[in-house]
Amino acid sequence: MIFPDINTIQAKRQKLGIKQKELAQLSRVSQSMIAKLEKQRIEPSYSVAKRIFLTLENLNHKKS
Repeated sequence: MIFPDINTIQAKRQKLGIKQKELAQLSRVSQSMIAKLEKQRIEPSYSVAKRIFLTLENLNHKKS
């Protein structure tokens, strides 16, 4: 599975109209992890990136 660039997390989250805290809870990561990823301060593990992108994708499908 190929995921989008990590730098797209913030734009995708904002497009869905959700806060960092909500994405974090749904993805089972901390809010500070989401903030650090969005500011490009850390590189996530594959499993963390996968959970975040799958969560964003699921939310996008629900919104459609």
